[in-house]
Amino acid sequence: MVKDVISPKELGAAIGVSESSVKRWVDEGLVEAARTAGGHRRIAIDEAVRFIRGRGMPVINPEPLGLAELQGAPMEAGSITDRVDLLFELLKEGHADRARGVILAAYLAGEPMSHVCDQLVAPTMRRIGQLWEHARAGIFVEHRATDICLHALAQLRTLMPAPKAGSLIAVGGAPPHDTYTLPSLMVATTLHALGVAVHNLGAEVPADVMIEAVDACDANLAWLSVSVELPLELLIRYVEALSTQLADRHGGVIVGGRAWPDDLHPHQSNVQVAASMAELAAYVSGWRSAGRA
Repeated sequence: MVKDVISPKELGAAIGVSESSVKRWVDEGLVEAARTAGGHRRIAIDEAVRFIRGRGMPVINPEPLGLAELQGAPMEAGSITDRVDLLFELLKEGHADRARGVILAAYLAGEPMSHVCDQLVAPTMRRIGQLWEHARAGIFVEHRATDICLHALAQLRTLMPAPKAGSLIAVGGAPPHDTYTLPSLMVATTLHALGVAVHNLGAEVPADVMIEAVDACDANLAWLSVSVELPLELLIRYVEALSTQLADRHGGVIVGGRAWPDDLHPHQSNVQVAASMAELAAYVSGWRSAGRA
């Protein structure tokens, strides 16, 4: 179970350094910590993860962090694509804890969340999805693997700092008749890692519901993740409605997904097609550079 806060001793045990070293880092401002009523230092788990990622610290012992899933997972920095074969085998065999550990380890090793999605989760799930072509049991394997990945991404969000007040607010999901939940959650998790306050509506979201969510959440960004082939007219009307709603707020719309038509290029100036989570992240960075959030 992921902890909310840990002590300097626990963080030191996790990364293989002394408690006094962690206390010194806290006193030097390298690690943020709060004080208990008794004066003891306590470090929020998202701050511990930020420090581990930023400093390239290997996790020697994941237990003090409450991340037992990391036990045995490859923690060293390196090519994230090297982990795909391992994750594929673990998902195929249903080893949930170890599979989640591989995904968590990639993030803790310092990989951007967009890379974790694009280079690890997405290609692995594409391979998993091909299994049903060879045997009916592949359908069960795919559904189980999807559930494991959903849990891993949800767990990752608990390890990330909460968005700051005044941050970009985004809502999104998949259109009607699109039952896929994982792609939209990958978008939400990538945006959350970038400090965006996200409201993921999941699968099969009607356009009017999405627009209501934009209003209710006071959002200035919306996403539409498309994973099944849909009539062009439906997508065009959906995007036009979102574009109009966000334009009134000086906001933007990001669309994409494996089934987004290659020949559909929205003409609205506030609509961007993103073919990957990396492109999504670049769009958000450009948005901020333009002073919009």
